[in-house]
Amino acid sequence: MKPKNLPALGPPAIQVDKAKCTACNVCVEACPQDVYELDEFAVAAYPERCISCGHCVALCPEDAVEHEAYPEGRVKALGARKVPTAAALETLLRARRSVRVFKDKAVPREVVEELVCRALSSYPSAHNLRPVRVLALVNEKVIKKVRDATVEWYRASARRLENPILRTIYGALAVKEDRLGAYALVDDMKRLVEAHDAGRDDLFHDAPAVLVLHAPVATVMPRETAYYAAAQLVMMAAAMGLGTCFVGWLTAAAARNEEIREALGLPEESGVFASLALGYPKYKYRRAIGRDAPEVEWR
Repeated sequence: MKPKNLPALGPPAIQVDKAKCTACNVCVEACPQDVYELDEFAVAAYPERCISCGHCVALCPEDAVEHEAYPEGRVKALGARKVPTAAALETLLRARRSVRVFKDKAVPREVVEELVCRALSSYPSAHNLRPVRVLALVNEKVIKKVRDATVEWYRASARRLENPILRTIYGALAVKEDRLGAYALVDDMKRLVEAHDAGRDDLFHDAPAVLVLHAPVATVMPRETAYYAAAQLVMMAAAMGLGTCFVGWLTAAAARNEEIREALGLPEESGVFASLALGYPKYKYRRAIGRDAPEVEWR
């Protein structure tokens, strides 16, 4: 899959301004693809290797690199004052919590688009492929269709896992991680179904919007990349006064059920790798609850 920033097929056009270049060697050392060589000044000797990560543009102390993927207007100077302190970032990390009670208030489309733009204009992705796409569910009928299909899949799954014969077959065929996870969650599956039958939404928690992060399954590390993106989305949402909650039930079921995929209207080549309920929190968390950080092991 071609990096999103590249405007055309083939190597990007990269120029180093000889008048500005001081041969400091930064671009040569920092380029992960060994695009640059240094003689009297830096030269993009191997543009066909470029993945348009933008390191050269972001790092050059003399602003000497011109890259086709990053035209004027897309690059902004980043002063130290723009970077939050460690204490400020820690406050945001501690303040963010999973939200399962939302106001009965729609999230405007422009707010969703602002959230995605702010959070995902830069996120880590393998080989800078940036494959993640965001599907925003805001139509009540669409959300209901996806919710109903997901709950019905778990209804059937719980029944299969409680059937001794089918459980044995599943245990023999499923990979260990899937098998142990499914066995442990049977009671939770049943509670999800019971809540749905009673008219409660324990899947999306009556959120006015659901964000589905999908990517081509054939790309490099799509699951990990989607979680990088999702992590940035939930933090940016908290900074914007929005609440989120990971919906692992949908993510897991969409990977195994075609009816759910059809309800989502996904491209055939895409897999669902993260899902988020999104809305305005009904309640405001007033305290950050400290938890033990994992111990660091040293070798």
